[in-house]
Amino acid sequence: MGDQDTIAAISTAKGIGALSIVRVSGLETKNILKKAFSGAPSTLESHKAYYGFWNDPATQKSLDEVLVLYFSPGKGFTGEEAAEIICHGGIETTNSVLNSILNSGVRLARPGEFTYRAVMNGKMDLAQAESVLEIIQARTPQAVAMALKNIKGALSEKLTAFENEIIFILANLEASIDFTTEDIQPVSSVEMLKKLSPVISGIESLLKTYLPSRVTKNGLRTVLAGKPNGGKSSLLNALLGTSRSIVDENPGTTRDTIEADLKVGDQIFCLVDTAGLRIAKNNIEDQGISRAHGELSSADIIIYVVDGAQGLSNEDVEHIKPMGFERTLICFNKNDIQSKSPEAEISRFGLAEFNVVTSNTLNSHGVETLKSILGSLGLKRSLGGEVDSVISTQRQNENLARAHKSLVEAKSSLEKKVSPDLISFSLRDALDAIQSTLGKNAGEDVMDRVFKEFCIGK
Repeated sequence: MGDQDTIAAISTAKGIGALSIVRVSGLETKNILKKAFSGAPSTLESHKAYYGFWNDPATQKSLDEVLVLYFSPGKGFTGEEAAEIICHGGIETTNSVLNSILNSGVRLARPGEFTYRAVMNGKMDLAQAESVLEIIQARTPQAVAMALKNIKGALSEKLTAFENEIIFILANLEASIDFTTEDIQPVSSVEMLKKLSPVISGIESLLKTYLPSRVTKNGLRTVLAGKPNGGKSSLLNALLGTSRSIVDENPGTTRDTIEADLKVGDQIFCLVDTAGLRIAKNNIEDQGISRAHGELSSADIIIYVVDGAQGLSNEDVEHIKPMGFERTLICFNKNDIQSKSPEAEISRFGLAEFNVVTSNTLNSHGVETLKSILGSLGLKRSLGGEVDSVISTQRQNENLARAHKSLVEAKSSLEKKVSPDLISFSLRDALDAIQSTLGKNAGEDVMDRVFKEFCIGK
């Protein structure tokens, strides 16, 4: 992506609706409007809405009654001359408007190309562009608020401040190398350290936001595990309030992972029902159990379901203990036919640190308690309070981890008074990582990595 083509695409979701938007951006925008839009005046003003009919430029046949928003160069989202055609919703109507534009020599936009052009034209940086995608994909109010802050530039401002401090230190450090015989006095190493330390601590604070921001954005992967016929699938259905997973009295019904999202307050939990943990009876069940172990290794939260009629067994305990009490809930299901006290069972097997809940999926007893515990665990893992800026993508996390490592090396070298050339190398690597996060030195591979997830029209 780097050509000067005029591009167009449908920017609203496909399907039947009240309204749809077709977006156009590029040098031919004004010509397209004059050819196809009956409401176009002789002089178009930026940020004005114009009413009229959209006509096929080739036949002048009216296609729809529309409103057109016009943006002069530098004023709109992409930074180019652009327009947004608001037409009636519906697949046929919207496609007819788009096709009339494409038939006039305009190219269909690639995924994320409008946002890409906004970056290339200086309307936003790469960190802000990533937040555009995140606000589209947001599923909770916190995720929306987090993305909006970064779109407004909260993260970018902080990174730019770090960038400026590193450039200042580098300039003085390199001046001390280049002008050793001149009567020029750069700032001392003590002053450089005073400027460097807040940058390091600032990046450390940002790195701490990555995992909580992922939880806020994607939710917590919550795996239901246990021996066969403990009631995992019934519990999944009870939590969701719908029959999502097949339930049968015969053990080993679940052979594959079954996923569904549960919302507790403003928290998202991706529930995963898994095959019962036992020695497999056949190859299909063996594959299901292997997938269950894979899910357990990467789970944020585990709900280990115990058949209350049977109580805990040594086999259960062998499964539970390696899971860790920080992320594991032990749920004694079928409490209406419970044979032993859960408290006594937990104490007898040395599992007192684990959270315990009882349930009965026949009457939904304990389900709300379980949701409440999940909500509390979610709050501990997500972003709490007012955080002014966060990092929310793997790319940002990787870059800032690299910058932090290099800055710590530079600080150590400054303290040890080693060669300025070595210190300069570490500082330049950190600077490169921060500038890459902002997109200032991003290569084609980085841009592809960022924009490949965007939809056409954004």
